[in-house]
Amino acid sequence: MPTEYMKWYESYRHDMNGILVLDEHGTDRIAFGHDYPDPIIGQRLGRGTGLVINDSTGLERSGYGLLTVAGEDRVVLGIDRNNGTEGVSLVALEDGTTGLVVNDNIRQERLLLGRGPTTTVVSDTVPLGLIREDETGVHRGAYENDIAR
Repeated sequence: MPTEYMKWYESYRHDMNGILVLDEHGTDRIAFGHDYPDPIIGQRLGRGTGLVINDSTGLERSGYGLLTVAGEDRVVLGIDRNNGTEGVSLVALEDGTTGLVVNDNIRQERLLLGRGPTTTVVSDTVPLGLIREDETGVHRGAYENDIAR
């Protein structure tokens, strides 16, 4: 497994434009700038500008930035779990979603307190409130107030 992981890791982005602070062991601890490095658990969805904070093992634990995905910008303030996966995020996404997102990696669901996407194929309304999304992306409203566009 370590050999297989290192093959994946070689394809990750390791350089950046900005300031990279290392600890005494050479581990990336803070990245501030543009095109910051990929996290050690996988490649980023897109290029970002902002601030990333890693723990002593190099896992990303928090970050704030403007991320460009498929040519569109999103702003995210994220707080990650101790395994480097998304825990809680404050988001303003390119599809109009804005709010606080709590991720449940055990059930592969997430909870959004805020406004859902402004574009949807199933409705002419915009979900607003407390919205639960299952692993398939289907909204299972805990409390939703659909507002007309």
